[in-house]
Amino acid sequence: MHNYLVSMITSAAVQRYKASIRERDDCHFVLPLRKELWRSFGPVTRTGQSRAERTPAHTRRARLAITTCQKVLPIWEQQIPQSDIAQRSLRLAERYLAGDTDDETVREAVNRFVTGVENTAGTTAAELNAQLVGWACCEMLYLALFDCYVGEKTVHDAALDDWDYSLYAAGAYAGGFPFNEGEFQSDSDRLQEFWFWYVEQAHRIAE
Repeated sequence: MHNYLVSMITSAAVQRYKASIRERDDCHFVLPLRKELWRSFGPVTRTGQSRAERTPAHTRRARLAITTCQKVLPIWEQQIPQSDIAQRSLRLAERYLAGDTDDETVREAVNRFVTGVENTAGTTAAELNAQLVGWACCEMLYLALFDCYVGEKTVHDAALDDWDYSLYAAGAYAGGFPFNEGEFQSDSDRLQEFWFWYVEQAHRIAE
């Protein structure tokens, strides 16, 4: 492993992030600032086949993703008790970070988990919302394998926001997304609560 210098998320940055969230009517932590936060852990480096190199920065980003999924796991357990996909995803991520399993095992598992989450779609708003936890867990595993995209804004940023683990988790916690309308629009107070927790957690992990 290369000895990369890992940048840290400062207290001033945390306060700036919170201010940006508080100032928005929807209390959303927008993607450009999330990417800035992820970059604060250090550079993204990849080896062959785009596999993430096991740097301290990658480990911290993966740890933030795991902790985020753990936070919303009770939503899955309450609404979708018949499936343990979210729990298995978290256990597999921990094993992968510990070096107790390999890339191929994770790739095969996450493909199965994606199919499983697709098949858990419920009929109530609460069940559909809980499904976002499953998607967050799948994207968390992809991040463990490949790390995240932290580059400059591109035409793909809108798609990135659609499949970022943190947005899925925020949606599950707040009852929907800020860009939705009606029943599946997020509660702004809950969304602010979640994103405040997220940036605070990132700060702790960076220390």
